[in-house]
Amino acid sequence: MNWIAQVINNEEEQRFEISVDGHTAFAEYLFRKKDFVVYPHTVVPEAIGGQGIGEALATYAMDYALERGLKVKPYCPFIAKFMKNNLDQYSDLLADGFRLPS
Repeated sequence: MNWIAQVINNEEEQRFEISVDGHTAFAEYLFRKKDFVVYPHTVVPEAIGGQGIGEALATYAMDYALERGLKVKPYCPFIAKFMKNNLDQYSDLLADGFRLPS
């Protein structure tokens, strides 16, 4: 399944979502200033986990920031790990002074 194509930007709730079989996975976002986005929390219900949905949400979140010229503050451990594992693509997005966990 191409999960990225299933992502919906729910601007009212400030989160990217994928719904499957009555369950909704999401990655929340916040705008603190015009030049960066904060990703505080990602949730994939256990019932739909293990299918790559979290990775699709993280990819969508990174591409969203990239397309808009935003820097990223990945407070969500899942997003931070995804970013660290894909530094070749997304290292330029990391907000100044923000460190990824080791």
